[in-house]
Amino acid sequence: MYADISGSPESLRICDFGFAKQLRAENGLLMTPCYTANFVAPEVLKRQGYDAACDIWSLGVLLYTMLAG
Repeated sequence: MYADISGSPESLRICDFGFAKQLRAENGLLMTPCYTANFVAPEVLKRQGYDAACDIWSLGVLLYTMLAG
């Protein structure tokens, strides 16, 4: 899962996965309230649990941002 990585493209460095989590809940959902509102998956914004499907959403946001600028 990704957690609010922001900054200018010239200075972005990923050096720690301190917010990374393993899905260990019985239902496989997480409830970490860490996001940027403009790019967050709908289930996180609704404060529902989220799973690996949010990674697909994040990939789509990343690709859209790269293509659209």
